[in-house]
Amino acid sequence: MPTPTEWAYVAGIIDGEGSIGVVRSDTHAHKNPNAPYRWHFAPYLKVANTSLDLMEWLQQRLPLRKTRWHRRESIAGDTYDLTIQSKSVKEILSAILPYLVIKNAQAELVLTWPQPRDTWVERPIHMHKNSNAWKLYRRQAGAIGTRTPQMYAEQCRIFNELRELNRRGGKITRELKEVCHP
Repeated sequence: MPTPTEWAYVAGIIDGEGSIGVVRSDTHAHKNPNAPYRWHFAPYLKVANTSLDLMEWLQQRLPLRKTRWHRRESIAGDTYDLTIQSKSVKEILSAILPYLVIKNAQAELVLTWPQPRDTWVERPIHMHKNSNAWKLYRRQAGAIGTRTPQMYAEQCRIFNELRELNRRGGKITRELKEVCHP
């Protein structure tokens, strides 16, 4: 686990080179009339930088469960994107919240993210992962269909607030533009 100094450094990296948000994906509910919700949401942290050493340092120090790497060419040279999803997001944000300056509001919103009860269910060896018996077992254990309409509404609200906070230029810049250029 990182030291308090390293957590402060990570907060600076996320403030300057990162983003905190929620990705939204279509559940294809329009194709399945029995699907209870239209969207699936997942909180994420993303850091983009030209230093591969920094990305490797982050991966070694942080408690990561699910990450995705992406290398792309840009004007500055090769740029590396590290995307963090899953429970790791809340763990990291909890640790860096006292050190965040710019993205404090986004972190606080993601930390209030409503989660269904614990969805991790260990699969018995004798059940195939696509079998109806496994789906029934998960459902009985509370892993499927645990998102309430209130949770869904709260997830939609947080998603929209984060999208507004993360707009390029921020809210203050947009308000100034409106005043300056009606």
